[in-house]
Amino acid sequence: MKKLVALILSVTMTMCFSIMKSSAEDTNNYAEGSLLIKVAYGTAVCSIAPVALHDCSVKFLIELTPEATGEHSVWYEINFSDITTEKMYSLLSSCKSILDINYNYELNISSPCSLPSDDEVYSSSLPLEDSYSCGVQQCYDAMNNAGIEGKGKGLVVAVLDYGIDYTHPALADKIWKNSGEIWGDGIDNDNNGVIDDYYGPNFADSTRFDPFDVSSTGHGTHIAGIIAADGIGIAPDVKIMAIKVLGETNTLSNVVNGINYAIKYKADIINMSLGAYGYTSSLQSAIEQASASALLFAAAGNEGLPNSTINGIEGKRCYPASFTNVIGVMNEMDYEGDYGWLHSTSNWDTLTNPVCRYELMAPGMYIYSTLPGGNYGSLSGTSCSSPYAAGVAALVVAKLKADGNYSINAAKKLLLDCARMKLGKVYNNTDFYYGEINAYNCISDKTDISLNKLLVLDNCAETSSGYVSYLGIELANSGADAQIDSISVSCDDANIVFDKDTITLDPIWSLKTSDNGIVYADNKAVDVKNPFVFHYIDPTYVAKDINFTLTVVSHVTGQSLIDTRVLNTTVSTFDERMLPSTLTASYVFVPGGEYFVRGPITVPAGNDVTIPDGITLTFGKGNETNAYISVEGNLNISGVKLGANITNYVNIFTCGDGKFSIKDSEIIKPKLTVDSATGCTFRNTSPGQYII
Repeated sequence: MKKLVALILSVTMTMCFSIMKSSAEDTNNYAEGSLLIKVAYGTAVCSIAPVALHDCSVKFLIELTPEATGEHSVWYEINFSDITTEKMYSLLSSCKSILDINYNYELNISSPCSLPSDDEVYSSSLPLEDSYSCGVQQCYDAMNNAGIEGKGKGLVVAVLDYGIDYTHPALADKIWKNSGEIWGDGIDNDNNGVIDDYYGPNFADSTRFDPFDVSSTGHGTHIAGIIAADGIGIAPDVKIMAIKVLGETNTLSNVVNGINYAIKYKADIINMSLGAYGYTSSLQSAIEQASASALLFAAAGNEGLPNSTINGIEGKRCYPASFTNVIGVMNEMDYEGDYGWLHSTSNWDTLTNPVCRYELMAPGMYIYSTLPGGNYGSLSGTSCSSPYAAGVAALVVAKLKADGNYSINAAKKLLLDCARMKLGKVYNNTDFYYGEINAYNCISDKTDISLNKLLVLDNCAETSSGYVSYLGIELANSGADAQIDSISVSCDDANIVFDKDTITLDPIWSLKTSDNGIVYADNKAVDVKNPFVFHYIDPTYVAKDINFTLTVVSHVTGQSLIDTRVLNTTVSTFDERMLPSTLTASYVFVPGGEYFVRGPITVPAGNDVTIPDGITLTFGKGNETNAYISVEGNLNISGVKLGANITNYVNIFTCGDGKFSIKDSEIIKPKLTVDSATGCTFRNTSPGQYII
C-alpha cells in the first residue's frame, strides 16, 4: 500500500437513486410532464389519442428485438405541459396500443462523498496493487507468453456516469470518438438524434452537448481511470465510451438512452456505477436488449443492505445490479475483517434468490485513480468495484477473442465460474461465500489439484469380507481444465485393507470441484456412489485417526504434460457406527461403541440379533424423522442406553411373528412395542411416547 498525500475524495456510497414500481400509486420523485411508454414496433405513437390531443413531444429511447428480448417493441419518452402526469398516466393506461408505462423517475442522489482536508493522509491503493489477489498481473504475463498483444486492445468499454474528463493526460488517448460527428459545430452530423457527440453523448445536461465530467466528486473520471488510465487502469488498451447520464437532470430516461447509445455504437462492455432501489420495466427492457451484445456490470450499492429480507431485516434490491443479465459487483476489502472480506457498507447477497443476484466481489476501498483537471485521488465503494470487474472482463474477452472462442455467455460463465470463493460476510452466525473476480483463473493453462474433503462412512455394505466402509473424496482444481487419468489411495493403518483402492473421475473444470458420488441427506453424507472401499481385519477395531494418501494423476485438456499430486490427510473418527438397513445375526457390535439409527432398519425373520451391554444406540443424527427398527425376527437388548434426537423417538416395534425383549437398559423418549421389559428405566415419557 502507498501512503498518499493528495487531493483525496472518499466516496462511500454508490450514486444510488430511487426508482419506484411502475404503478399509478407511486407518484413520488418523478419528472413532471414526462412518461415512458412501450408500444409494438411500427405503432404510430403520435396518433395515439392522448398523445395527439395534448400535443406531446415524442423521443425514441430503445428498440427491443425478438432475438434479445423475445418481443419486437419500442420504448419512447413523451413530454407534455397541459396536463398533470398522473392524469396522462391514467389516460394512457386505457389505451390498448400502450404495452407498458413507467414514470420518468428522478434519481434521488444522496450526498456522494465527504471531502477531507488537502493535508489528510489516507492509505490508498492503485488498482494494480490489488491485482495480485485478483490475478491481473499473472494474466498479463500469461497473455504475453501466449503472444497476445495489448491489454484489452480493440475493445470498447462504455461508462454510464457523470461523464469523463476526456482531456485528462492519462485518459485522453483512451477516449472513444464518434467518427461520424464533427466536434463543436452544434449540428447532428450523423443524424443519430444527438448533437456534438464526438466524445460521446450527454443525456443529462441542457447547457452543453459533450459528456465532460463537471461533478463535484469527479466520479465518472475516476471510474474511467480504474478501467483504462495509463499506469493505473486494469485494461489500459481499451477505448472508453463516455456516456453522460447523470448531471443537470437525473432521470430514468437518461439511463435508458445511455444504454441504447452503447448498443448502437457496439460497446463490448458496459459499466454502470449507479443503482436504484426499485424495479422498472423500461430499465429491464434496456438491459435485456444490451445483454445480447455486451457484458454488463453494475455496482451493488453501499448501504450494507441485503438483497432479500433475512432474519427480519428488510431486503432492498439495487438495480441494475440485481438484473439477471447484469453482473452485480460488491465491495471487497484488501484484508479479511472479523466478518469476512466484504466491506460493511457494501450491499450484499443473501444467496436465496437465483434471479436477483450480486455475483462477484472486487476491490473497492480507497482506490486511487484519475480525477478531473489532471488530478488523482481515491474513492471508495461498489462504484469502484464495478469498473475493476469490468476491466478484468476486458482482459478475459481479449483473450477469448484472440483464441477465437468468444461469446458473451462464454465470457460471463468464465468470469463467474473462475472466481475465487472467499468468506464474504458472516451474518447471524451464517457464512456467506462470494466469488472474488480473478483474471488469471480465467485464462490459466496449468492444473492445480487439491483435496477439499475426505469422508469415511462405516458399515456401508455387507460383503464376503464382512461389513465394509466407504471413502468419499472431493477434489478442487485451481488451474486449467484437468483430465483425471487416475486416483489411487493408500493407508498406513495395518488393520485397514482396501477392497477397491482406485477410482476414476470425470474431468474437473477450472476452479471447480468434483467428488466420487457423495450423497447427502439433510446436509449429512449418507452414501458414496463411486467409493474407495475398505474393511477392518479386526471388526471390533475402531481407529481414532486414519492417515490416507491420495495420488492424483492429471493433465491439462488437450495437452500431454502429466501432473502428479500426492495429497495427504488425516481423518479423525469416533466410536460410532450407522447401523445397516438390514440388521442380521452376523452383525458384530464393537464393545462400548455408539451406534445410530438414521432410517428404517429391519431385523429379518429367522435372525436372532442381540445388542450387548455397554452399547449406546441413538435414533436420528441429523434431521431424519423416520428412524426406527422393525423386528420380524428376534431382537434382544441388554444393558444398553437408548436415546433419540429432537426429531425422533426410540421407535422399535414388532411385525408378524417378531419378538422383542429388553432388560437392564435406559430408554429416553420411548415408543416401543415390546414383549418383555425388565429392570429398565424410562425417561421423558409423555402422551404419544408409550410402551406396549
